[in-house]
Amino acid sequence: MKPALRVTALAASVILSIVAACGSHDHPDIKPNGLTHCPKPTGITSVGEEIPSCSFEGFDGQELKLDDLLGKPTVINFWATWCTFCVEEMPALQTVYSLLNGRVWFLGADLVNVQGETRGAAQSFAGRTGVKYPLVYDTDGVLFGHFAARPILPVTIFVRADGKVAFRQFGPMTVDKLRGLLQHYLKVTV
Repeated sequence: MKPALRVTALAASVILSIVAACGSHDHPDIKPNGLTHCPKPTGITSVGEEIPSCSFEGFDGQELKLDDLLGKPTVINFWATWCTFCVEEMPALQTVYSLLNGRVWFLGADLVNVQGETRGAAQSFAGRTGVKYPLVYDTDGVLFGHFAARPILPVTIFVRADGKVAFRQFGPMTVDKLRGLLQHYLKVTV
């Protein structure tokens, strides 16, 4: 076999191996890290509907399952470091989270891989803000896609203890606004 033909055959073999590996996932919703699993959205989850059953890798490397949050009201806040309003509202979320003393779950979901968001940027930012509530990577914004059609942030989802969506807030919040929404939609006084 001629050298040029050998190189071409080798290149074709490598390409076929890569294509086969990329297409061999039995579960397309499982991400390579093995911790993130969330069904792809087929539409927007509306008020009164249950949130999807998903699991994510937390910033601490541990797995967090949305099903484990059932039994208490939950606030899920979607954010990214490139979102100015997200950056501005995180201290308000932390303040209210601290005042609640564990009566409401808070979860911050970073849209990693969306519009250039990286794990490094997210971790660095979280460290600077001092946020103490759990943070997870919503890789490629799969969970976010269940609640919004476009990556316009911030978006905050208020979930009742039974796992059903009570309200969807588009745009930033202050401490007072968050307190009012918790009272009105989740019947929690801060």
